[in-house]
Amino acid sequence: MTKIAICDTTHFEVTYTIISLFNPADTDITIFIHREAYEQLKFLLGERTGLCTWVLKRDDESNRSFINRMFRHITQSCIDLLYLNTVSDNFILYAYHLQRLKAESAVMTLHDINGFFDYKPSLSIRRLIRHAGKRKLIKILPAFSVLSERLGDHLKSRLQSHKQVLVVPGRHFEPELFTEKEFQPGESIKIVIPGSVDIRRRDYDAVFYLLDAARQFEISISVTLLGGFSPQYGGSIKDRCLDRKSWSL
Repeated sequence: MTKIAICDTTHFEVTYTIISLFNPADTDITIFIHREAYEQLKFLLGERTGLCTWVLKRDDESNRSFINRMFRHITQSCIDLLYLNTVSDNFILYAYHLQRLKAESAVMTLHDINGFFDYKPSLSIRRLIRHAGKRKLIKILPAFSVLSERLGDHLKSRLQSHKQVLVVPGRHFEPELFTEKEFQPGESIKIVIPGSVDIRRRDYDAVFYLLDAARQFEISISVTLLGGFSPQYGGSIKDRCLDRKSWSL
């Protein structure tokens, strides 16, 4: 049976997708996770929770100690694939362990691509070490995953050609959990788009195309952007929203 280890701290929805893709009934899945994210996953997985092996960060345990314990466990378990879904601190420590592990079969999700490549000169030693750790991870790891094709194209433009880029969405459609809604005449269709408003992350042209088409056919739609506007890339989207009365901001 294939043995997979998943490391996460906060992005439980993406980890849920990864678990579902590999299917815990057919795969030996061990998940290293913080308690808050575990509680969310336990709710989503239901009866499937018991099919996975869970290694939780203790309340009195530092992130650094948890990472060291995680890699000790991984080294002893002889896993086939290591999936690092959230790496948000101790980058140099992750790089150290991965280099010792010779992680040919490891994937890391990048939630902030530019943050792993761009560095503004600073007198902060801590920031310098963090950036060095990020760059080391980019060099060591053979494969990365992102949440959309647009992000995938952007990452490929910044990576060496031999690096592999996978697209794994934050959530996948599950027909058995979908509740079909019956609309009454004149009722507005309400759409929510979660996440920071950033043209690097999402294709807002498609959203505006849908909105304009709905207007053309006199279909009432209310759209809510549920997230903060990116200072650098969200301004143009905000202006386009303000031009359309049917948008809810």
